[in-house]
Order: sequence, then structure tokens, then C-alpha cells
Amino acid sequence: MAISFIVAMSRSGVIGKDGSLPWRLPRDLKRFRELTWGKALIMGRKTQESLAGPLDGRFNIVLTHDRRHHAPGFHLATSVEQSIRLAQSYSRNRDLAEVMVIGGGQVFLQFIDICERAYITYVDGDFVGDVFFPIERLKTSDWTVVEDKTFRPDTKNKFGHQFRILHRSKEHLDLPVEQLMSMHRAC
Repeated sequence: MAISFIVAMSRSGVIGKDGSLPWRLPRDLKRFRELTWGKALIMGRKTQESLAGPLDGRFNIVLTHDRRHHAPGFHLATSVEQSIRLAQSYSRNRDLAEVMVIGGGQVFLQFIDICERAYITYVDGDFVGDVFFPIERLKTSDWTVVEDKTFRPDTKNKFGHQFRILHRSKEHLDLPVEQLMSMHRAC
């Protein structure tokens, strides 16, 4: 089972500002929905709190250290290992081959070394933010670009942007959680 992340970020790594995205790109939101539909999603508590509720048509997992955190419609995990087990269980029962990590910054940092696929939207522009993607960790990993599409600003999408899909050379398919975590600790 592949563990992937999906993120929209500025070229400098900004992914959020005051609990929201610092831009509005309908094309990216549509892509996010299509790529995550039906899948297990792993997110942090702050990302969960920025949503109006669980994302429909998906299995929503919140990764938090707070065992008392209550969020109706979300499944709680208090460790990376537990979040992966929940996602794998859901996915295997539905014959799905991919789990999606959707943020925020600290969650991306915890998963970046064990993800094998990355769906990235690079947004053109200078943005101020208070949440960042661990872009330096992305640069130091062995990723290969397998898809790259560039879009100019238009009437619906104010900012130019680029959709990029990366694959890591490591094989992570169907590894037990314990092996994934030992790989993560070794990095």
C-alpha cells in the first residue's frame, strides 16, 4: 500500500496562513478532490479544525497527541503508527492501493521519509504564511518527477501554478507498519 502526500505550496514552502490557504485555486481544489476521493486521509489536528467537517467520500483520520480530542466524523490516531494502521485497514477492506497524507506542516514532517509518492501543486506568487512544508527534506530525498503540468493564471485561477507528481525510488508497497517506521527512524 502506497503512502502519499498531497500539498499545495508556494515556491518558498508556505502552505497556510491563519488556518486557511493563502490563495484560492479552484483547479487545485478539484484535483485534490479527485486524487483523494474514496481514500483514507491522514491529517493533523489543526488541519482538521480548519475544515467545516469531515471531507465527504473519504475516511478522515486525525493525528493528535491529545487522546481527549473529539471531532465527530473523524477517526482519532495518537501516533503515526496508529494512523497508518487505521488507514491500511480501511484501504485493504476496499481494495485501495493508496493512503493520502494531507497536512499540515508537522504531519508532513513526520511522514515525508516514509511516503513514496508526492502530489504537489506549486503556486506562483509571494505569500506570507505561518505554516510551512518541510521543503528542505523534500530536496534531500531521492524523488523522480513523473508528471509535470504548468498552468497560467486565468479568470478562475488568479495565480499561475504547476501540478507535479513525484515518486521515490524506495519501495513501500504492502510493508508492515513496523517496517515502515523502522525505515523512517533510520532516515
